[in-house]
Amino acid sequence: MILAGITVAGMSYITDKQANAKAKVDIELLSSAIEKYKLDYGDYPGFAENTDPAGDISEELYNALFYDGWNYKENEVGDETDIYLKELDPRSGKQTWVAK
Repeated sequence: MILAGITVAGMSYITDKQANAKAKVDIELLSSAIEKYKLDYGDYPGFAENTDPAGDISEELYNALFYDGWNYKENEVGDETDIYLKELDPRSGKQTWVAK
């Protein structure tokens, strides 16, 4: 019984540590993509006048960092732009950033 408790606690610790490490990597990827976008456009993605009063700019970030570039490359729609964060692709089974 005691051994089972120690094992469960140990597994919980490992799971939490893995989740924290993944979150740090995701934050670094997002930060890098935003900085690359700023280098290209001279400003950060998102439009202050269109921002949700609660401060949620997730759709604007998704469009700026992935969708606009994907849409141009796949369909030649819109202005030519890069895909700054390919991990935002909802077709990828690896991503956990965007609801499918």
